[in-house]
Amino acid sequence: RYLEQIFHKLKKAKIVKSVRGPGGGYLLTKDPEKITVGDIIQAMREPIDPVFCVDSDSRSSKKCSREAECVTRHVWKEAGEKITEYFDSVTIGDLCERAKGMGIKKDMKHPFDYSI
Repeated sequence: RYLEQIFHKLKKAKIVKSVRGPGGGYLLTKDPEKITVGDIIQAMREPIDPVFCVDSDSRSSKKCSREAECVTRHVWKEAGEKITEYFDSVTIGDLCERAKGMGIKKDMKHPFDYSI
């Protein structure tokens, strides 16, 4: 059930598509080099900001009473931007290459068969 929810979000974001029948399942909709970790995080609609007061999506109902006078808020905001920038620079293809470099092997029945 939990995985169904994840794949539903990925499908809605057009990161994966479902295939019915024998050998069916989920396939990536694009080349792994064109899908970033940032795309996946965004599809999951999960905040990646380090603290609630810099939530870029403004989904947090919490508001900090010291927001206007907080010097560190700017540091946290910049840190969140750097984290987002990094996630947007790492692709699924990069992760596959890293796995190979670590000696993690996977027998692929299909050239587009990736485990995420």
